Amino acid sequence: MFFINPSSVVGSPSYERTLAFKGFYKSEGGFCGEIDTPISFIGFLKFLFVVVKEAQSGLFLSMPSFRYWWVLFIPGVNLVLDIRDGWSIAMESGYGGLVDRSPFKARIARVIERLAIRRARVVITCTPGLKQYLEYISGCEVLLITNGVSDEDMSVANKLLKEKKNDRANEDELVFLCAGKFSEYGIDKAEFIISKIVERFPSRFFVVRLVGSDPLINNWVGDYVRYVSSGFGRVEMLGRVDKDGLYRILSEADLAISLIRDPNYEFGTKVFDYIAMSVPVFNYFDSENNFTRFFNRYLDVGFGCDKDIVSISRLDAINKYRDKLI
Repeated sequence: MFFINPSSVVGSPSYERTLAFKGFYKSEGGFCGEIDTPISFIGFLKFLFVVVKEAQSGLFLSMPSFRYWWVLFIPGVNLVLDIRDGWSIAMESGYGGLVDRSPFKARIARVIERLAIRRARVVITCTPGLKQYLEYISGCEVLLITNGVSDEDMSVANKLLKEKKNDRANEDELVFLCAGKFSEYGIDKAEFIISKIVERFPSRFFVVRLVGSDPLINNWVGDYVRYVSSGFGRVEMLGRVDKDGLYRILSEADLAISLIRDPNYEFGTKVFDYIAMSVPVFNYFDSENNFTRFFNRYLDVGFGCDKDIVSISRLDAINKYRDKLI
């Protein structure tokens, strides 16, 4: 299997997901080659040569970014296609309301998605909503392999949970933690979540810790929280941390925030880290959706549906479809 590496930094969700699939194929005794996204014309020629050369032996392509659809038209290509986001869905909805909708571009994107799924040997996606949508537009089977955490990260989480001590400086202050993007996914969504915190916990001191969020985009949050909470709430902006650092910060949190653009098709990735550290996920939704149904067991307040246990192991999710992937 030859992997076309996503253009992402080490430790990012897309990097970790691709790394997990590499580990799976290596554990099955297969050879795993890889090539990075080219950044020059000469690099692209080398990239094209390798992709065409390895097309029949097996290519693994994870998207976004949605720039390698042409790989599907290589004669005899054996492609494992991992679709982590809804390309046409995002265009149709304006990326969850962040930009203007593009219905015409969405129709073109759906045609490309349909052709790609029908040409690929195996197609994978990461949420039930995306699986249902992609199967609907293509008429083909799509495997559901959710995101999760690695065995190494799970070991770190278990160790920290055993060592956890209740020695916070202010026990009366509720600690909310959001890892990753916050108002980057829309100021209106961020304001809505803050209003839900104030509504659910009136006259209660609380702090919202933003870990790795863009400080410039979120520089308004502190003043807004103080205003709508009448001084009961405050914000702490923390920089980017590695997984071990994130888990240590999570060990001090009471509730976790998973802000996503469209809960019917997206889960976010940090929700699995929240579950690994046994931190309840703050349910700010007014009604059920695919996110709340899937993670109902791990919400601080559910909607009363069945509370299924979710496997958060990346390896377990992959091994479920071992025969099809091989």
